[in-house]
Amino acid sequence: MLEGATGVQASGVDLPLSLHHFDITPATMPERSPIDHWIFNTPRQWVLRSADAAGTPPDSGPLGTLTLGLIQAAPDSPIRTPIQGDRQGVALGTWEPKSKKVLFIPLRDMQAGLAILRQVASRMPPLTPGQTPSPWPGDEWRLRLLRGQQEMATPTQATDQPEALRVWSTSAEGAVASAIAVIASADRALAERTAERLLQTAQLPLQGGLSVRVPIWADQIALGTLLELVLTGNPTRREIIERVSGWLGTAGAPDGVVWTIDDAGGRDGNTDQPMGRLGVLTLGKSAVPKITPDDTQVLVKADLTALEKGQGQTLSISLRQDRPQPDPESMAQAAAEGVGMRVQLGDAELPANLALRPVPMRPPGVPIGPAMEDWTMAGFQLGVPTPRLGASGLAMVDPETGQVRLVFESPLAGPEDRQSVAIYLGTPGRSTLVATATSQGKLTSLPAGQATGRFALSAERWSVIVDLPADVIDPDGSVRVGWTIVDGTGRRASWPRPQLPWEVEPGRVVLDTRGWDQGLVRGGE
Repeated sequence: MLEGATGVQASGVDLPLSLHHFDITPATMPERSPIDHWIFNTPRQWVLRSADAAGTPPDSGPLGTLTLGLIQAAPDSPIRTPIQGDRQGVALGTWEPKSKKVLFIPLRDMQAGLAILRQVASRMPPLTPGQTPSPWPGDEWRLRLLRGQQEMATPTQATDQPEALRVWSTSAEGAVASAIAVIASADRALAERTAERLLQTAQLPLQGGLSVRVPIWADQIALGTLLELVLTGNPTRREIIERVSGWLGTAGAPDGVVWTIDDAGGRDGNTDQPMGRLGVLTLGKSAVPKITPDDTQVLVKADLTALEKGQGQTLSISLRQDRPQPDPESMAQAAAEGVGMRVQLGDAELPANLALRPVPMRPPGVPIGPAMEDWTMAGFQLGVPTPRLGASGLAMVDPETGQVRLVFESPLAGPEDRQSVAIYLGTPGRSTLVATATSQGKLTSLPAGQATGRFALSAERWSVIVDLPADVIDPDGSVRVGWTIVDGTGRRASWPRPQLPWEVEPGRVVLDTRGWDQGLVRGGE
């Protein structure tokens, strides 16, 4: 490992070093990019703070600070870099604030590793056009490989990108190629499995029979761990195999993912019962999904076909018939528990749950929250959604008019945080009403004028009461509801389930408005 503050010495040769500190800050954009949210959660940009080789900045940006160390690397330099000639090159380096030194990891046989990466990338189906995230320098190499470029790419030629970031982008590719070459020297098959995890993609089903193929690879944190395990300390062949196998055990993709797209927004044409949708995705190996319901009334409304690795499918789920539930307490409990099932994908058995049964509306109201932020690549693989803190919703019935009323409240991050809540009623894709309320006190609806709102605004919070028209209630007293909230940065959260960033509408839960009168009667007993 090489060290340096104002310079680097290797094999008795002094090389000049310059440090470039970039604050990582949230990107400002009028519209949030789905692919950026999927990979990064928070879209980001890099602001050059200084180019001071004497020390690190005292503070960091809101999302951290990236310190790059650049050296002048001539063709005969003892430090290997992807860029040769009179251009600047960089070896993989990390800043050590205590010692005020940059620790460099020399690159190895990049071409051998790059050949493996190209071979693996050629087997990957191409990403859906337009699904290219904002370039994080450490990830551009993956996109270049998946686009099928056959040569070591030169740095991005964008004039607004600092030279240090362009150099880092190409050097990051060299570092990964070096690591793959080292792994291949110990075990070629293990190197290919590692490369596959670093380039993995998945086809995700969307509403309306559409799909999108997007990255589902090991993220930057996992990649940094891999590089450290392989490129530091001169590990033996046995140590390389043990370290990388352990890394795959923790950073490897799950065998499959199951998620709820829509709880009960559809309606079964045969039984007239609410119908929901599950998404299933296999990532380990090809498999035929097998559904084992916990409830004998569950009916799977889709052909269970073999899914290739990285392929997803949508399954429609409904109830064969509605069990009679004369006791409101039993109805409420059954609705709260939902309909459970187990989905087997290869060797993995994953739980799933749908709120298929109508939820009785009882005084003082039914919580319709919290909203969950859109799935990210990391959270999706773990099956762990992120709740949007502070945003809440409540559904109730006006005791005097019988009108269904939805109440929403959310904190504001500041005076520039312009939020909006969108309410969707009916079937996803065929909504009977879409009403949008903003934190500036404006409400619009389609069809126009069908919903009315009352607002309460302050510097810290805002709330809105939305009265729904009577014609959105089905003859059986039910209403299918879902909603989303979007903040000033474009970050979106949804109820009743998190959405994939590419989805337009949220799923639905069925509310039974007839339960309100029953609750009033029981309350007066």
